[in-house]
Amino acid sequence: MKIWVETRENEQGDHEPCRFRLGASTLDVAAVLDRWLHWDHDYFKVQVSDGGIYILHHDAETDCWEISLYESSRLPRQLVLPEVSRRQ
Repeated sequence: MKIWVETRENEQGDHEPCRFRLGASTLDVAAVLDRWLHWDHDYFKVQVSDGGIYILHHDAETDCWEISLYESSRLPRQLVLPEVSRRQ
């Protein structure tokens, strides 16, 4: 699921997510719990202000962000799979 993400510069000078839009809601990132950085894409495990945990994927080449996984205190963990168009 593609999303809009706002980033900020952290203490080391790297950019990391600080808020993102999911549907009509804007979620503030309370903490970056983990990160996996590669030359062409990055993953960030973030906790938002309502306690939900998301893994955000950033494609550096296209500058696109997607949600890869989320977990909420209200909902079980969900793997977000890309939509696949089916030929008929």
